[in-house]
Amino acid sequence: MHVASTPPPVRMSDLDEVAAILGTAFVSEPHVRHLVGPNGVEPGVITQFMRLMLEHVFIPLENVWLTDDRASAMVGAPPGCWRVSDEAVMALAGPLTELVGADHLPAFLRAVEAAEAAHPEQEHWYGVFLGTMPDRRRKGSGSGMLNFIIDECDQLGLPFYLETAKAENVALYERFGFRVVQTISLPDDGPLLWTMWREPCAHH
Repeated sequence: MHVASTPPPVRMSDLDEVAAILGTAFVSEPHVRHLVGPNGVEPGVITQFMRLMLEHVFIPLENVWLTDDRASAMVGAPPGCWRVSDEAVMALAGPLTELVGADHLPAFLRAVEAAEAAHPEQEHWYGVFLGTMPDRRRKGSGSGMLNFIIDECDQLGLPFYLETAKAENVALYERFGFRVVQTISLPDDGPLLWTMWREPCAHH
């Protein structure tokens, strides 16, 4: 499976479909589960979390894509936009508190702050989420999407930054040219988070 050369960014009309893909793909992912907290065990909560983030943060940035087979979705932030805007924070405050619970919200914010503190200041493209439906994994959908973004970054001369909380993903991303920058332990008994960086390759 190959991603089209110029897939259009996802629009709000695709919101529910993309949220469902990411919610299914990340249902047991350690970082997202830690962010959402105990409520994450409830059916649909991870999907609701993804829907909130897509609606208020990422789709407006026009940096969300679906593969042609609609099996994988990529969410990112262009240079200078990796911090959530004040407007988005205001829009998210109420529904996010309701979703994760007022008791867990401080832990959510501490986890976000820990990841932000490790975030590089150098200009880069930030890969936030890359998820594939479980029944379509290892069939080239996710790697095709990743290669599309890598190509875009190379053409623009932009480094590519991402994080993963799954040890098995480290070697996978290293095969795409990423290197580990650091490993951080998220607060409140959170998981380890590997931060990874890829320098752009020159096109000839």
